[in-house]
Amino acid sequence: MGGRFGSPLFGASIKGFLNDRSALEGITSFGSFGIGITGLYEYHLYLPGVPGLRPFLGGGAHVATGRASAYNPYADSQFSDIYAGLDGVTGVEYVFEDIPLALSIDVLPVLNFPGRIGLWWNAGVSVRYVFK
Repeated sequence: MGGRFGSPLFGASIKGFLNDRSALEGITSFGSFGIGITGLYEYHLYLPGVPGLRPFLGGGAHVATGRASAYNPYADSQFSDIYAGLDGVTGVEYVFEDIPLALSIDVLPVLNFPGRIGLWWNAGVSVRYVFK
């Protein structure tokens, strides 16, 4: 578990592995315009000769509330709106061998609905404590 720092949101991240390659990640996001909760399934690949480095890809869904702003063009008014959508994810994670720390960088293309349907890009860096 740890923190996720990105554009346009920052928040908390928790990730648990189901097996050697499959993981579930939950993200609670906070920004100047609202809050959101995202759930992702991630499939991890292993690169031969590069221990600890794991590219991943997957998808999931989110629900959020927010005000319309330059960072949130999908809210329909200056007041709070609730919206949901589907998320993709691709990135790379590095798990240190000697210390209980994982660093990852990812990109999430997000399809928001209901209301004004549109594609939104989210990117972030996560720093998580690893329970071994």
